[in-house]
Amino acid sequence: MENKLRFIPKMDELMKDSEIIRFREELSDNTVLGVLREETENLRECIQNKGTPVEDRVAAAAWVKQRAIQRLQGKKTDRLKRVINATGVILHTNLGRAPLSREAAAKVSEVVSGYNNLEYSVSEGNRRSRMFYVEELLKELTGAEAALAVNNNAAAVFLAMRALCKGKEVILSRGEIVEIGDSFRISEIIRESGCILREAGATNRTNIGDYESLICENTAALLKIHRSNFRIVGFTGEAGASELVELSRKYPQNRPLVIEDMGSGILEDLSKHGMKYERTVRDALHDGVDVVTFSGDKVLGGPQAGVIAGKKKYVDLMRKNQMYRCLRLDKMCLAALEATLWQYARGDYQNIPVLKSLFETEESVHEKAGRLNTMLSGLVGIHCYAGPHTAMSGGGALPGEPIGSSAVFIAVPGVPASDIDSYLRNQTVPIIATITDGEVILDARTVDEGDFGYIRDVCTGLKDIART
Repeated sequence: MENKLRFIPKMDELMKDSEIIRFREELSDNTVLGVLREETENLRECIQNKGTPVEDRVAAAAWVKQRAIQRLQGKKTDRLKRVINATGVILHTNLGRAPLSREAAAKVSEVVSGYNNLEYSVSEGNRRSRMFYVEELLKELTGAEAALAVNNNAAAVFLAMRALCKGKEVILSRGEIVEIGDSFRISEIIRESGCILREAGATNRTNIGDYESLICENTAALLKIHRSNFRIVGFTGEAGASELVELSRKYPQNRPLVIEDMGSGILEDLSKHGMKYERTVRDALHDGVDVVTFSGDKVLGGPQAGVIAGKKKYVDLMRKNQMYRCLRLDKMCLAALEATLWQYARGDYQNIPVLKSLFETEESVHEKAGRLNTMLSGLVGIHCYAGPHTAMSGGGALPGEPIGSSAVFIAVPGVPASDIDSYLRNQTVPIIATITDGEVILDARTVDEGDFGYIRDVCTGLKDIART
């Protein structure tokens, strides 16, 4: 054993290896050095405890280097990067939800690459609220008296509860006490805000009388939460926001607020574009809802944000609340949100990626899938065809609504679909697909046609998988 310990390579020799130098250039010296030290220590332990079969210095260096390279390659792969979403899930939670439009991305780059007028009025030469530019657009697009934006929609709900209802009761239907991911539950967010949650009705049915029976002098708000990631079907019933508004007006001396979390952030009437009608933020405010909250990176198609729109006196209370400072948006998100809202103001929906994917007709997607299939069908070693598929909005938006789509179905004789999927994922720009019945599926609705050439080039290498 003592003799074999002498085979452990020196660190400076490993750091000079040509393959290791490549990782030093792409990652950092400290990262590479740390991995090499851990692997040489692993080799030491193996020699001491197991008598690992390294018979000379060359074998020992190769042992350390091979394991280090595998780990360093993983560090390269597991960095934040662009991917190609071929899943057919338009708002894919794991893939960053809404991709920004090119205009919004360019605006972010322009604003943050130097100084900017985040809290400064160029025309007046004095300090101005960072929300000024975005708020004006939100008021125009929603009809709200005032608006605010924070770092996500859960934060928007939290701030509304904290600033408007702290220490008092908030009534919410049992069927709307949702979990929004990572075990975060709306009931806990309400409690953390300092409010008392009162549950109305049953899971599947809650009527207006259930709310009314719970109203008391300590009631601060009637809360409506959009079930953004599931649907309840069968023997069901719920009170609409307009009914809650009517109920609240029955108590003029101690009127409870009506606060609605709409989740998806729909600013445009989807029925105008061939989709099922979904209530818009403007609709909610027109119904008399006092405060509406919604996401910036769902159907709205912008950056992660929680938007608050409603009556000025209530929005101003949230703006003055100390928690707002903790939750407010930074300059990058504000720049992206402003650029996205300008696209709405101009009716430029086709250049907002989420809306483009949602609004694209089935015929158009079918033709698109056909073009991709034509590019791939001539490649050696793969079988593919274009066919119908079902896309989804995803991301906690329009739950349960399938969207007709088309896809390219790929198979390589003798190669498991999981191997093809792994190959596609481990490219410079990963291609994220799905697998069904032994075929890898590339849904054309969520793939930008500008990436077709790259997909073809990547798939050219599938013939090599079949040989190994």
